[in-house]
Amino acid sequence: MKSEIDYKKYTEFSRQYREAEGFGKRNEIYDQSLYTSRLLDFPNLPKPQNNPSQQWQTSVLLDLQKLSIKKEIENIKEQLDNKSSPLIENFINDYKELIKNKDDKKMKNKERRELIEKLGEEVLLSEEKLKNKGLSEESIEKIIRYCETLVELEQKSEREGLQAQIQLSPKN
Repeated sequence: MKSEIDYKKYTEFSRQYREAEGFGKRNEIYDQSLYTSRLLDFPNLPKPQNNPSQQWQTSVLLDLQKLSIKKEIENIKEQLDNKSSPLIENFINDYKELIKNKDDKKMKNKERRELIEKLGEEVLLSEEKLKNKGLSEESIEKIIRYCETLVELEQKSEREGLQAQIQLSPKN
């Protein structure tokens, strides 16, 4: 039984192979044909640019990611009373500022170092206050990760916005 199936497969394959071999012989070959290629010139074509729809999708995706993180932060805020909510906001703002200024190339080294030191002290102070209000170490670590992600997403949004502006600005 098995050999019969193998034989059928083999014969079908052989038939298709012979048919394919004969296909090239049936077509006539023109030895006198001459093929050339040349560069085509289209001077009036518009400059290529990124798809505005794709930019919009990227923008919406970044906004959704930021919104998701902000909702997660709101969930953490619910662990504390309403009076402690500004503490979390201050911690987030200070930590985000610390991250942004850490890599700021526009500032002089001394200014940056002083600002980072000041912000670092404020972050540590805010963190201590949050611990005293009963926020867990785990929740504080989550907030720190959320801050890092938010800064990254905000920087991506800024880059995307700048790219869109550059592409939309007319060239003189």
